[in-house]
Amino acid sequence: TKLFDNIEAANMNFVRVWGGGIYENEEFYRQADKRGILVWQDFIFGCVPYPSDDRFLANVKDEVIYNLKRLRNRASLAFWCGNNEVEEGLQHWGWDKQYPADIYNVWLEGYDKTFRELIPGLVNEFDGTRSYIHGSPYDSNWGNPETFASSDVHDWGLWYGHLPFEGMAGRLPRFASEFGFQSFPEMKTIRSFSPENEWSLESEVMKVHQKASTGNSLIKKYMDMYYHEPR
Repeated sequence: TKLFDNIEAANMNFVRVWGGGIYENEEFYRQADKRGILVWQDFIFGCVPYPSDDRFLANVKDEVIYNLKRLRNRASLAFWCGNNEVEEGLQHWGWDKQYPADIYNVWLEGYDKTFRELIPGLVNEFDGTRSYIHGSPYDSNWGNPETFASSDVHDWGLWYGHLPFEGMAGRLPRFASEFGFQSFPEMKTIRSFSPENEWSLESEVMKVHQKASTGNSLIKKYMDMYYHEPR
């Protein structure tokens, strides 16, 4: 309930269930229905290539059918999305150079089998009332603004692209389904796992809790752009 209180307070009317996360519980969708908040629903696949053998796809089929039946009658459900950034990775993250060609080609074929054939077929069979896109983003890349009108966009020019905050003003995608900037948790949370003498970007505790490889250095870089370091 608190989540949706915050959504309403922020004047949001559309939320995304992200493919790198979880399928939300029934209360999440009940609250969305009750409050008139639309839901973009990813199937829970994200950021890596997946197997496409018969045994794995049988598991995928069961998972997809279960969630289609579970959620298809929700008034808040806007549409289905196959995954988060799997094709983005295949096209733009250098996997074609990091891995042998035969493995990479299996991943490409597997993507089509899973996200362009199996899942859309099931969506059409078990929920013929909603649209489906195979992935997010499905035809754009944040490093090439000329593609911003082609599909939804994950615009990481701010953060990964090191653009200043002001640089985002001229970047106007058709629909930004991801953008942002990492933050540290509130001090109450930090106090719960570390003593005061560990409150440094370079402390071992803070490094362990930072899961982005360049996270701390990027935060410091941006803070240095706008603020003097405290004395």
